[in-house]
Amino acid sequence: MIRILFVVWALTTVVILSSGALGETIELVSGQTLVGDIRLQEDDQIIIDARFPMVRQMTLTREELTADSWYHVLERRTDQKDPLGRMKLGEYAEMANLHGVAIAEYRAAKQLDAGLANEIDKRIVRLRNEVARNILNDAERLLAEGDARAALMYFHTIVELYPDTEAAKRAEKIKVKAHSLAGKAADVNVKTVPLKKAPEIIRKIESALKKGNERFIPLRGHVGSSSKDRKTAEQGVRYYEDAWKLTKSLPVATGDDDLQKTFKNLRLTVKAQLVEAYLAIGTIYLQRKAISESEKYCQKACELAPEDRKNHALHRLIIEAKIYDSRGWRR
Repeated sequence: MIRILFVVWALTTVVILSSGALGETIELVSGQTLVGDIRLQEDDQIIIDARFPMVRQMTLTREELTADSWYHVLERRTDQKDPLGRMKLGEYAEMANLHGVAIAEYRAAKQLDAGLANEIDKRIVRLRNEVARNILNDAERLLAEGDARAALMYFHTIVELYPDTEAAKRAEKIKVKAHSLAGKAADVNVKTVPLKKAPEIIRKIESALKKGNERFIPLRGHVGSSSKDRKTAEQGVRYYEDAWKLTKSLPVATGDDDLQKTFKNLRLTVKAQLVEAYLAIGTIYLQRKAISESEKYCQKACELAPEDRKNHALHRLIIEAKIYDSRGWRR
């Protein structure tokens, strides 16, 4: 029914849809980005007079564009004060799995025409439940894989942002189990090195930290999404991970309170730097729209520091990216 309504809307607004827009940017499913003048046809095709990266006229089908790009082509040709037009945009966004965009368009239509409120409210409830189920599926998968601390973040997100959904009720029940499992994580290896080897281990830790810092210090304050930044950050992460692995091997029972305190502080320092590194590279990947890679590093940070607020902030951004990206839950 949604698809039929969308087709009818497209055919009845041919005058608006056939108009061109200058200097638009579109993304293709192949990964290519084109910039040029676009004319939208009736049969779900566009003609683009591309000016970058080449000068060429091309005819493209809707399937050749990313869902996000096709939505923006339609959005730029829709009267923003037309409630039915905004509602049809919401229908396309919902059909294309653009959950956040769909909810936003429905809410815009409701503001423009209160008579649509009942139907729109039902649609928004349905979408919110779908989003919450997707988040719950991620959480249960992480829990099954043994990443209890990462799963906890998802459970909390559902309860906080979607408390009125069925998924939130289930999340409340599973949280107890996740909390129990997360509490078993340790910052010390089951088998540690002999005390006499501790000085050698500390020298290796300091060397790894130095190399990690050399990669990350230039990035701090202006972490970007370039390939060079990503490669530099990945190198730094590997050195910090080496330091953390060594730190976990330091003995716990030393018989010397001061020495034991030194080891404990070293673990805390290395862990903090590794968490910061994971969040930095997670941010880089998110800026590059590589949601699954960003999520991987966010989960690693959560495993180490589940209470770190910066970690929760990145996680929220990842959830938002999934909601606004039709590919988010299929990567």
